Amino acid sequence: MLEKITFTKATIEQILFEFHQQKEESTWDGRNFSLITPNENIQIELCKEFVGIEIAVLEFNCKYDYLFEIYSTEIESYVCSVVYDGNYRIIGPSEEEVTIGKGSSKNCCFYKNSNNHYLQMGKGQSLRLVYILIGEEKFTNLLEGNPMPLEYNKKTLSYLFEQQNMAMRDCLETIFNPKNQEDILLPSGWKHAKALEVLMHFLQLIISQKNESRDYASTLTVDEKVLQNIKDELSRNLSTPPCLRDLGDRYSMSPEKLRVNFKTAYGKPPHQFVVHKRLQKAEVLLRDTSKSITEIAHELGYSHVSHFTNSFKKNFGYSPKEFRNGSVQLKDQLD
Repeated sequence: MLEKITFTKATIEQILFEFHQQKEESTWDGRNFSLITPNENIQIELCKEFVGIEIAVLEFNCKYDYLFEIYSTEIESYVCSVVYDGNYRIIGPSEEEVTIGKGSSKNCCFYKNSNNHYLQMGKGQSLRLVYILIGEEKFTNLLEGNPMPLEYNKKTLSYLFEQQNMAMRDCLETIFNPKNQEDILLPSGWKHAKALEVLMHFLQLIISQKNESRDYASTLTVDEKVLQNIKDELSRNLSTPPCLRDLGDRYSMSPEKLRVNFKTAYGKPPHQFVVHKRLQKAEVLLRDTSKSITEIAHELGYSHVSHFTNSFKKNFGYSPKEFRNGSVQLKDQLD
């Protein structure tokens, strides 16, 4: 069964009112939307205290698929969506599909809300996320003169994806899974402030990467598209990455030229980039799957579990077992 809901309004507040009108069993008081039936449990808390920004904290659990059809409006805005657990799909105007959240390397998404598109939530899962709508004028102010992080395309949705850093994850933990009595008793305004903090961390991340890319471009001696192809190839083959010599032969350059240009473009030579990506994926697998540490180590290409454990502990300060057991929270981000 597929439940389809169509939205034609520009703001989250208006969209939730439309949702309430289409679901007679729901309640909506201008701030909290609730739909509880034998097959649905949807809770959405709206924050609209920040000028030019709406924040929705969403918890979704249904026994059948939901498809939200969102029509473009004349009001220009941007969407930042950050998934705590579960996943959903974005389907663009050209029917391109992207999965955000669990099971994907993408759990943060940013795009311009100017095309018709669909959001599909799958049945039988618990989906929790922060969904933020930013008006164009407010977003321009937040950029503080920095370049626009993405280009708008009328035929497709232009996305930016990132993996959450630990600062963002800590904010989401406070919102969705408070671990102490003080956090449980925090007022809703504190939850909204934490959601806004998630947005600021995300913007800082994408702006800094955009600026770094712009600065690097003038010093590269290899076409950026070639380096992007190499980066993609390494990302696809984390367990068995090609060596520098093979990559150099394939792209007609010496291993040293490849190494220097790759480091200039991405801040790390290829080997360190692979380690970085492996550990990012390790964190997701430890958190979101029941695979053993040995299985994760072998899946990521480590021949010995001890090598994986040592690498993880060197970067984070804690072992994979300590992280999985939840006895500590990771305080250090990957360098």
